[in-house]
Amino acid sequence: MSGTDNLWYELWLYKGDLVLSFHLAVGGYAALWTTGTGGRGATAWMQNGGDFVSYDRDGGPL
Repeated sequence: MSGTDNLWYELWLYKGDLVLSFHLAVGGYAALWTTGTGGRGATAWMQNGGDFVSYDRDGGPL
């Protein structure tokens, strides 16, 4: 992986939960790993054709 455009992070609020998200974009796909202060654990999104599908830490859709 080259450059810094493929990996970045954000700090944001989601439903009152402070969330730190790490983004990794490779080959047209984007995975997003987040950790929040509300005890929900990690959440991951995979982008496929412009549509984001979210999963909770147990693998179920949100």
